[in-house]
Amino acid sequence: MKKAKTRRLVVGNIHVLFNPNRGDIKLGQ
Repeated sequence: MKKAKTRRLVVGNIHVLFNPNRGDIKLGQ
């Protein structure tokens, strides 16, 4: 479970780098 969470975090960070606008919306939620 810990590994999955870390992987999701990494994917999220990459997503934010590629789509900063969407990342801001996701962080807001």
